[in-house]
Amino acid sequence: MRRRGDRLRDLLQEDEPLDSVEQQELVQELEKQQEQQSKIWAVVWTAILLLTAASYSALAWHQAAYPWHMKHHANFYDTLGVYTLAAGEACSGLSLLPATWAIRRGLSSSAQIAGNSATRAGFIMP
Repeated sequence: MRRRGDRLRDLLQEDEPLDSVEQQELVQELEKQQEQQSKIWAVVWTAILLLTAASYSALAWHQAAYPWHMKHHANFYDTLGVYTLAAGEACSGLSLLPATWAIRRGLSSSAQIAGNSATRAGFIMP
């Protein structure tokens, strides 16, 4: 049995133009590959954003619990105050959560929209 990549490569390397069935197969294969890659990257970016949000939340907790142990905040103690800095770290973490929601929501809506889009749009030649 041929692998998917070999089949696509064989179709694209033919000297003759593709008929409509081959075009539809090619478009469907490319759409499947694009959907799989979109899912992978959505999971990767969601994980990155969640880890960043967790680290900001940990910084906020540490700032509130041990205010004088965080040297990189020491310059702001006089002007902002200890708990204002902790709230700022917490807000930084919370601000990333809508981005994770948008990525996951965009992934599910794009999968619904993408089904046979090239065929419906008229890109497949008869």
